[in-house]
Amino acid sequence: MLAHVHEVPAMPYAIDTFLYPARHFSEELGQIKNIVEHPVGGVGTIYSKAGSTRARHYHKEDWHYLYVLAGEFYYYSRSVGDKTLPPPMVIREGHIVFTPPMREHLLVFVKDTMLLSLSRFGREHQQHESDVVRVEFGIPSIPKRLASDEPEKLA
Repeated sequence: MLAHVHEVPAMPYAIDTFLYPARHFSEELGQIKNIVEHPVGGVGTIYSKAGSTRARHYHKEDWHYLYVLAGEFYYYSRSVGDKTLPPPMVIREGHIVFTPPMREHLLVFVKDTMLLSLSRFGREHQQHESDVVRVEFGIPSIPKRLASDEPEKLA
């Protein structure tokens, strides 16, 4: 008999960024994790070294989920055009973070990290870049403190 553990939001791309653990089922044979339960256009892996950053952009039409296979990062998300530094979410192994279209985002890696990326569209480079708008977040590329339980503002 399978035991349902976590509920996943019903409309994943409705309004805003959100974070949730993968819904999983446990049984005597082991465990099954359901990462995303609707059609996606592209699936890939992203490896990032501790101290590196990614994104600093928003997508005009695309959305994506990032599932952390290993590692940890700070995730910053804000409305398009907002110049304030939002508080970071600490994203760890087993977490999923969703980014809808028209949402500026930045990832600051505090540990070597392997992500599974699931997106609305395929990730052919030219198509992906035509959907991306680069933005400034005004924070340094390297975190002042690495892999802590509580994030600090990186100013």
